[in-house]
Amino acid sequence: MMIRQGRIGFGVLSTLAIALVLLLPLDLLDCRNPQADVSYQQPVVSLTSTSTRLTMELPITVDSLLQQTLPPAEIRLYVSEDMALKVYSSFNVSKRQTSPLCAREAKILHVLSHPSVRIIPVVDLGPATKYLYVIQEFLSRGGTPSRILSNTHNFAHSSEPDVPVSATYLHQPIVVCDDDHYYAPTFLQDLMRAHHQLGNAAIGLRGWRIRQDLQWGVQGAQEQRRHIIQGWTLAEPYRVGIVTANEGCLIQPRFFVTKAGGVPILNLTVAPPEATLVDDIWMSGHLAAQGVPRIVVPAMSSNVDISQSYTLESQFQSKQTSRYIANSVALRLFSSVWEHSMWYQFGIDSSISPRRVRGWVKVYRWLKGIGLSWKVQLRLSAL
Repeated sequence: MMIRQGRIGFGVLSTLAIALVLLLPLDLLDCRNPQADVSYQQPVVSLTSTSTRLTMELPITVDSLLQQTLPPAEIRLYVSEDMALKVYSSFNVSKRQTSPLCAREAKILHVLSHPSVRIIPVVDLGPATKYLYVIQEFLSRGGTPSRILSNTHNFAHSSEPDVPVSATYLHQPIVVCDDDHYYAPTFLQDLMRAHHQLGNAAIGLRGWRIRQDLQWGVQGAQEQRRHIIQGWTLAEPYRVGIVTANEGCLIQPRFFVTKAGGVPILNLTVAPPEATLVDDIWMSGHLAAQGVPRIVVPAMSSNVDISQSYTLESQFQSKQTSRYIANSVALRLFSSVWEHSMWYQFGIDSSISPRRVRGWVKVYRWLKGIGLSWKVQLRLSAL
């Protein structure tokens, strides 16, 4: 009986300890100064999506972006015209009230019709749709006329054609992210804090170094943990070869302009068909070509993968390729611009290993991630 009571008491104390850790102010546990007194510029968030994610992943992702401690200036959702019509028709149904909406539909419409969310119909250019259009538009607004070139289209796009030209648009922070993640409330704040300190770098919360043989991926769980750099595990910024959009990446339009005034990232005609399917490498390669560092920075918490469908795999199949082949082709495409100091080293090498958080800071961030995962599971079960 005494043992049982002791176990119960220990369980209660453990629960209270976890709750205390979660409730403590961030600056008491995290080694980084939150710098709450800094007035950060609001970033523009840009992403794309597909119809298969319209009723599940997309609204949850957008909802998490609307609940940021640092609100975005706007959330731009670049989608195909067919998908835009589906969303617009749903809006019209809700406004006419001709048929009752179920709770799930009402939640989706409430999120996607938010004043900060802009649904922009465009020609689908694959995964890179999430950033090609916003880069092109803000460069044009900033006085650098540019066009997106593909094998089927040659066009300039602007969702606001009457906006006066201003060089400030070249410096606008743009956060590129995916449509299948629930982003932690401090997601944008973490990126903008790092941008404030490292203004001439592309900032991400996840990334990896490139193998010298330009092959994609590593084998083994231990090597995977060393290869993939997660911001929530870091004690200080860490330079990588590739930053990934699934955990978010902050860029500025000016990063992609050559000295001659060209914008190679918008020219899809020069790329093998496989390369345009792997948008992270396509973007990081063009950043490397312009000498822009890619840096993974510390984050208060991890984000949560909420993938329920995998549309990219079907695109690989339609082009008779695989993720491994596409990534390796894209890595070789930029072989002349990758920084040799950024090569990934197999095995333990403390000289290039990132400095990771330890002790209570590590526990705190881990618990924050666990708590966020529980919250997301409740949200998913409610839909």
